[in-house]
Amino acid sequence: MFLRDKHLKCKCCGCEACEFVCEPHALQMETDEEGFSYPILSEEKCTKCNYCTTVCPLESVPNKVDEELQGILAVRLNDKEKLMQSQSGGAFTALAEVAFAEVAIVYGVALIDREAVYIRCESLEQLPPVKGSKYVQAELRDTYKQIKSDLQKGLTVLFVGTPCYVHGLFSWLDFLKVDTSRLCGVDLVCFGVASPLIVKEYLQYLDRHYKVRISEYNYRDKAFGWKGSYESFRVNGKLEFRRSLLAKLYNDRLSIRPSCYFCNYTSFDRVSDITIGDFWGIEKIHPELDDNKGVSLVMVNTSKGREWFEKIKDNLTIEVSNREDCAQPRLKSPSMLPKVRALFWNDYRNNSFDALIEKYAYDSFAKRVVGFFLRLLSK
Repeated sequence: MFLRDKHLKCKCCGCEACEFVCEPHALQMETDEEGFSYPILSEEKCTKCNYCTTVCPLESVPNKVDEELQGILAVRLNDKEKLMQSQSGGAFTALAEVAFAEVAIVYGVALIDREAVYIRCESLEQLPPVKGSKYVQAELRDTYKQIKSDLQKGLTVLFVGTPCYVHGLFSWLDFLKVDTSRLCGVDLVCFGVASPLIVKEYLQYLDRHYKVRISEYNYRDKAFGWKGSYESFRVNGKLEFRRSLLAKLYNDRLSIRPSCYFCNYTSFDRVSDITIGDFWGIEKIHPELDDNKGVSLVMVNTSKGREWFEKIKDNLTIEVSNREDCAQPRLKSPSMLPKVRALFWNDYRNNSFDALIEKYAYDSFAKRVVGFFLRLLSK
């Protein structure tokens, strides 16, 4: 039961590779009081094979990427309708479309019954739930095993996830000696993953506020611009917008996983074939692209990544960039551990969620903005 130690939790990203590789099933994922899952060891079943540490992505470091070979680009989908459906510049949509054109399988995260889970998509019709960032730790379930099966059948696979999940997948497959030449791993410039528990509680909070179960929740809607933090959802069929209080908890780093404060993947050295994210600061580098509708940062890290990018470039507006111009906080260092994190979780355990939101998500400026915004929408 060693992973119940709070200090060791900082060394686990929850990728589940260790559980998948453990043949005696001595490791089982269990959810803690913050809503994050950790592998818990049964000493009686453990054979001391150390396979779990062998595949653990946090036991190794990201691949060193040659700066001269790494392609760093600012990209935006040319299709304006599809661009507005994405939460950045549409790089993921472009990759998924070319994957389906080549009869590949795409894995990404969807919000299903208020839970973020990885799903397997075989066609464009299945893609919409996967579009858009979820900003929450997603459940893998059998995703790794499904990808292994797809690869062994000779299928091409595109897997999009956090860097630690991509690393965990490749590490597990390499350990099993599965050919990954047909697997394209796409990771994210990641701020951290929020607690599934907090996200679920927040959606219930919105239910209480609107006195109905909301649907079609979008964490970050671009209707009022790419750079804003507005959420959208449907109430009795009507689309509603409001300043995102969930984003406030996330951006203040209160709800993210402990290991995210010690992340190994906050640099230009990557574990993936392609890295995607928001190109923050684009207005300073390429102001002609800054129409507040979204621009993606794309980092092409491997020869396989270059092959994939060659297939999508005709659908994109592209500007070549470099490490200096695209550098942003999560390419330099992990999210900083906030001093009030322990207090936040203590308040969560001992107070109502409404009180938690009032204390940590609202501030005087936010209250004025939300009030003005809601009054404007009601006219």
